[in-house]
Amino acid sequence: MSDIFAKLEALRRVDSVIDISRGWLQLRILLSISADECISPSTIASNLGERKKSVIDALRKLKLKGLVEYDGKCAKLSSFGIEVINYLMKSLGLSDSSITTYPLFYRPQYVDVYSAFRSILSYIYLYETIVALATAPRKRLDLNKLSSIVKLSPERLDDYLKHFTSTKRAPLKRRILSSILFHRKTRIFYELTEEGIKLANLIIGNTRIGRNKLYSLLVQITGTAHPRLILKRVALILSIGSAIVMMLQILLSNFAIIIMGLWITFVSFLALLVELSQ
Repeated sequence: MSDIFAKLEALRRVDSVIDISRGWLQLRILLSISADECISPSTIASNLGERKKSVIDALRKLKLKGLVEYDGKCAKLSSFGIEVINYLMKSLGLSDSSITTYPLFYRPQYVDVYSAFRSILSYIYLYETIVALATAPRKRLDLNKLSSIVKLSPERLDDYLKHFTSTKRAPLKRRILSSILFHRKTRIFYELTEEGIKLANLIIGNTRIGRNKLYSLLVQITGTAHPRLILKRVALILSIGSAIVMMLQILLSNFAIIIMGLWITFVSFLALLVELSQ
């Protein structure tokens, strides 16, 4: 468990710099450039199969974070960028030596780049899954619900997570349940094992979920502790609330100003709560 936690903690720390879930292209760029050769956005885009404009936007963000040196014509890793990538690769067991010059895509031990990316992705999805299960009733969710939270197709998520169910001290347990009331239907469930619960407590204790009192208040309002579900439910509350307020203004026209004032106050409070809990 300590090995898995170390890898997840490494991803969490790198994610705080890169924001892997939304900045996947940024991570791929960092893995494809070197520290001593300045590479043009066109070359990077061609190597990664991405649009040049997307690459340029990502490079600008990476420059602001101090991860690359970029002058508008070409880019290379900064000393901080090297430090971040070295930390990530070593933590995930993907590298035995420090990265200093050659881009990872062309280093001998990275001929199979797909395996490196898959390893990183598997731990990202494990992290998301553990947080989702830890904040779910009975610490269990069916695969379809889990995939909607993680934002990945059920088939692909199942493929990534199976790896974490096969060992004696695995953090996840995979169950297949069949229903034959009217027609046979098979559903796949994932749940946390005892080791998984311990791991979840470590993860949550090291994130804002376990430390931020404002975040705890958001959890009570929305009924979930998963960051992505909180945002979805806040959006739902605002949508339904706006519709109700409009109806009340029509039905209770004498109190329209009071109703609108109360609703604006609540929306402002909710927005401030979301902002301060991040």
